[in-house]
Order: sequence, then structure tokens, then C-alpha cells
Amino acid sequence: MPKTPLTLQQAWRSNVPAVKRALMEGENRGLIAAAQILVNAVKLGLRGGYTSGAFTTGLSSNSVTHSPPILGPRGMFILVGTNLPYNLFWEVGHYNLFTRRYERVPVWMPAFQRSQGTMRAAFTAQVVTALEAVPKL
Repeated sequence: MPKTPLTLQQAWRSNVPAVKRALMEGENRGLIAAAQILVNAVKLGLRGGYTSGAFTTGLSSNSVTHSPPILGPRGMFILVGTNLPYNLFWEVGHYNLFTRRYERVPVWMPAFQRSQGTMRAAFTAQVVTALEAVPKL
């Protein structure tokens, strides 16, 4: 007895769960890759200190870190920052008691603006790599 042909509904197989998992994994890896590019750019900007570089201990640049990927109400995101308050003071400006003038040396925002294209490319590469690993049906 010949087999009855499968209907379209019976022949269709879903790969959606695997694609969703790969997309989530690629997004996580992409966020970490993009954040690491920004961390490296900020550390590069901080390596000589904020002024002359004569008193640089490396503490400021070594404190630049990123968080793990976080799922928020508007999607996944990652935080890049530091726990040292004086990095914030130099970035937004402060009245320096030693020089007796207002001083501001922006490092973080220019590093972010310079790195945007590279971060976008790194994120995209990780997502594409994860999606290419999904088995084709």
C-alpha cells in the first residue's frame, strides 16, 4: 500500500526555538564584545592619566569594567563604568583645589563616540556567527 502524501501542515517543521536560543546567545556575546571594545578604548585614553601623566598609578584605567548582559524592559543592555568617583569628576568637570581653576578632561564620551562603528560591527559579527550555527532544516 503506497504512503499517503504529507500535507503541508504535516511536513512543516519549526526551527524557531533554535533560532531564538541562537539569537539570545549571539546578542549576549555581541554585547560583551562591544562593551570590551569600549573598555579598551577608555583604558587607552586613561593610560597617561588626566593631566601630565606624572602621577599615574594605573588605578583609574584598571577600574574600568563592564557588567554582564542585563535584560531590561526595553531589551538587553550592558553597563560600562567604574567605581572611582574621581573619574566622574574629571569627565564632567570639577573645581580643582590644587590648581584653583575649573578642570574637565573628557575621556569616556569621546572614546564611546570613536568606538561606535567598531562596537556595532563586533556585535553584528557575534549575532551572525550564532545564527549561522543554527542547523538548517
